[in-house]
Amino acid sequence: MIFIANHPRTGSSMTAGLFAKHGVWTGRCRAPDEINRKGFFENKLFKRLTRGRYRITDKGPFKEDWAVIERILEENPPEPWLIKGWVMYWPIFDPLTPKYVCVRRNESSVLASCDATGLNNSGTCSELFRKFSDEMDYLVETRSAVNVYTDEVIKGDYSSLERAFEHCNVRFNEEIATDFVEKSLWHY
Repeated sequence: MIFIANHPRTGSSMTAGLFAKHGVWTGRCRAPDEINRKGFFENKLFKRLTRGRYRITDKGPFKEDWAVIERILEENPPEPWLIKGWVMYWPIFDPLTPKYVCVRRNESSVLASCDATGLNNSGTCSELFRKFSDEMDYLVETRSAVNVYTDEVIKGDYSSLERAFEHCNVRFNEEIATDFVEKSLWHY
């Protein structure tokens, strides 16, 4: 299992999409729209089960969080499979010993993208960016997470992406990546 840990507007949909294009199962996902024209690659079931639940702690999953895992596993995902979600939800899946991939982008670009898409209501993105960055640092330090730097990926530097694929035991194909990554959709 792969957990794509993210903060909104970092390029996690592009990262998860690249894994999906390489054959990694994502389940039924939210359809593309004007915010993410290539798709979100977010498991609808996971999103529905966790919506409005920002209360995961480093103490591990709460009892009801096991229901999230069980409901997703009922879909019988083939190996490898991934879940893309806010980094704060990593404890739900930690008992499955996933490969963690942290999606990183510079703060000013994230905030500009949040503002442009209406996601930065009352400065929420700025506050969360720091918390989420700290949590990703924690995953790198304690769970051997690998960082993907999406500002580099969009410029054609796939080195961090290749490390993430290797970490997750997925064979990287540069041709697939080049075909999927679209600079014109990248702003700020």
